[in-house]
Amino acid sequence: MLIFLTVIIMTKNPIQEERMKRYFLEATKEILTSEGISSLSVRSVAKRAGYSYATLYNYFKGLPELVSFSILDFQKDCTKYIQEKTSRLESGNQKIKSIVRAYVDYFVQYPSLFNLFFIEGLYSHKINHSAALFLDSLCQKEFDFCVKNNLYSKEQAIELQQKNRYMTSGILLIYLNRSYPADYNEFVEQLENQLNSIMG
Repeated sequence: MLIFLTVIIMTKNPIQEERMKRYFLEATKEILTSEGISSLSVRSVAKRAGYSYATLYNYFKGLPELVSFSILDFQKDCTKYIQEKTSRLESGNQKIKSIVRAYVDYFVQYPSLFNLFFIEGLYSHKINHSAALFLDSLCQKEFDFCVKNNLYSKEQAIELQQKNRYMTSGILLIYLNRSYPADYNEFVEQLENQLNSIMG
């Protein structure tokens, strides 16, 4: 009886629970980045984490929840990456362009994540929506600055956000999934041309 109670207490320990969740979450992220969502299963995650798949269900409801948490985690990783690249730049038009460049650079490094965000049908409408508008959220503060300082009207800012969203999704889709253009430097040049066309 004492052993049983000890196990229950350990399971409910918040630090232990968070640690276990992190093991499964990191395993999920590793599979998604290295192999893609097609290789993801409850068993593959549990095996990568070093636990049984039955143990996984003590911490997550299943694969949909794991993928949702992973996407939120990837968004945090990407946000941190972009902030490191752009935090010292002055607010405004040029910083927006730098955020877009860093955003594109992140997904070029992790093409399977681009497919996860924009190609795969995900389990949650809320997560789908969040992934689709991720670039908007990254640039929102800078667009607000531009509107506040009369660089753009509110309507212009919304239109530019939409153009950036569709341009980056399209250029990444063609480059990552169709290898066009084949040369990375040409890809960067095309991105710059599109950015300058949209943002000036």
